Amino acid sequence: MTDLKASSLRALKLMDLTTLNDDDTNEKVIALCHQAKTPVGNTAAVCIYPRFIPIARKTLNEQGTPDIRIATVTNFPHGMTISTLRWRKPARRSLTEQMKWTWSSRTAR
Repeated sequence: MTDLKASSLRALKLMDLTTLNDDDTNEKVIALCHQAKTPVGNTAAVCIYPRFIPIARKTLNEQGTPDIRIATVTNFPHGMTISTLRWRKPARRSLTEQMKWTWSSRTAR
C-alpha cells in the first residue's frame, strides 16, 4: 500500500459524517449511515441528533457495520445560554476526564 493510500485510509477511519440540520429525517440519517460504509473502509462515526440514534443504530447493525460509532449533540447549536454558563467549568472538567478515558481505551486496542 502506498503512503498516500495508507494516509487516506487512516484519515477515513478518523472522520465522522455529520447531519445536524433542522430538516433531518429518518431517510436522511439512513442515507448517511449507508455513506459511512465504503469499499475501502468505514468512517469512525455518524453524528446525528439524539432523536435519530435508534434508527441509526438499527441501520448500522443491519448493514453489518456495528463498529461505526454514533456521535450526538445536546443543546446544539445554541448551547451557550446564561444558565449553561454556570455549569460550564465543572462540565468541561468532566468532559476532559471522559475524553482522556476514551482516548486511552481506544489507543489500547
